[in-house]
Amino acid sequence: MLAPLVFVLGMVLLGRYALSIVAPEPQATPVRPPKPVPTPAPRGPDPRLVRELTEGPDRAGAARGLYGGGFADPAWLPAIEAGLERSTSYDRAALQCLRLAIPHSQQLPLVREVLLRGLSPLSDDARTEARCALKALPRIQSEARAPLVGLVLAFVDTQPWSVDEASEALSGLRVEPLPEQVLRRLNSLVKNERLDGVKLALSLGGGEFAPGLLRLASEGIWPYVRGALRSRPDAGAVRFLVRLALSRPEDQDMMNTLLERDAYPGDASGTVADLALDEQETEQIRTGAIEFLAFRGRQGVCLRIERLRQSSSEAIRAYATAALMEPRCRP
Repeated sequence: MLAPLVFVLGMVLLGRYALSIVAPEPQATPVRPPKPVPTPAPRGPDPRLVRELTEGPDRAGAARGLYGGGFADPAWLPAIEAGLERSTSYDRAALQCLRLAIPHSQQLPLVREVLLRGLSPLSDDARTEARCALKALPRIQSEARAPLVGLVLAFVDTQPWSVDEASEALSGLRVEPLPEQVLRRLNSLVKNERLDGVKLALSLGGGEFAPGLLRLASEGIWPYVRGALRSRPDAGAVRFLVRLALSRPEDQDMMNTLLERDAYPGDASGTVADLALDEQETEQIRTGAIEFLAFRGRQGVCLRIERLRQSSSEAIRAYATAALMEPRCRP
């Protein structure tokens, strides 16, 4: 026997589909197809800045412009080294930031060296270098970053201003169980410290293997946690948000956060489809995921649940069959 909720959902969706078949199709006016928009060529660095960096004299000013534009080329390393040999503290920070951003064999040791210096009080220029070191880490492969987890967390203990940069630096890693520095923050009575703990725990995969702990730590700071989840790119944080929204359908704020997150890169609807297909998930999560895809997910994503028409679960079969008739499920 299907549960009443499943039966009602199936009847509503099937009824809508039946009406769409019976209703006459409106006569479409022929429209001229839009002209394809040419893809712009990738923008390169300003040649004047490159020339200034390599030939001088204002290498630091050129480094600021190139770093700010997101450019990094190993061919610039000799010029950066030459500039560092006779730089002031202010100029050194600009040159160091560009050097930290460039992939090369000494990038990771350089990041480690800068963060180690940050375990002591920092001047403003040294703080700039440390921020650039943390921003360089997400561009390095997870396997190479993993040994620096302890150092990054120790740096955060010494420099509390760096939590957001540190959580980005650790994003995509998985450390189970969560380190003591993170657990201490999650269990803090101070709301700001708990929020910092949630951010760091999400970066280290805690949303996957310790969701209950993160939910408990989030009590009383949900608006701030939702804000953090809205724009995080890492898959673990997206999956945590999806589970929260599907397990608390009465929480409209959480559902709105998921809808907003679906507008960012990172494929939140794809994560919802993964949960719908995951036979290890609870029926509540799976049926909630199917319903989300049918009515609110990105157009066409729910075609991925086609195989659930043959699910061994009667409820999942009914939800999937009804959902796949919805217009949103068609590309």
